[in-house]
Amino acid sequence: MEIRTTHDKMPGALQECNLCQDILWVVYPNKMEYGFMDMCDELWRWYSEMEANVERGGGYMIDKWQFVDANQHVMDLRARVKLIIEE
Repeated sequence: MEIRTTHDKMPGALQECNLCQDILWVVYPNKMEYGFMDMCDELWRWYSEMEANVERGGGYMIDKWQFVDANQHVMDLRARVKLIIEE
């Protein structure tokens, strides 16, 4: 399932979704300050919450960004949490 949230509600969204199954779209306001943000730097702010989410979903981290789900499918957090600027 694909879930949309805003960047300020990201911690709550990570409590409600399952990154082993869901894709989380994080929407940022269309402001210049977000125009050149570094995706990995932004995601790092929520890294511990994302790691806890993967573990709650039955998976575990295997390196900095990659994890496996309960069925041993390798996934990348950067493909499960996507940052976009609102239009």
